[in-house]
Amino acid sequence: MLQLRNTKEVKTMFIINLIKKAIEFIKGLFGGNNK
Repeated sequence: MLQLRNTKEVKTMFIINLIKKAIEFIKGLFGGNNK
C-alpha cells in the first residue's frame, strides 16, 4: 500500500477528479451526442 504523507494534497486531487467527472457528466447531459 502506498503511504500518503500529504493528505491535504490527496484530498485536493480527489476533489479535482470529482469536479472533472461532474463537468463531463453535465456536458454529456447538455451536449447530447456531441463529443
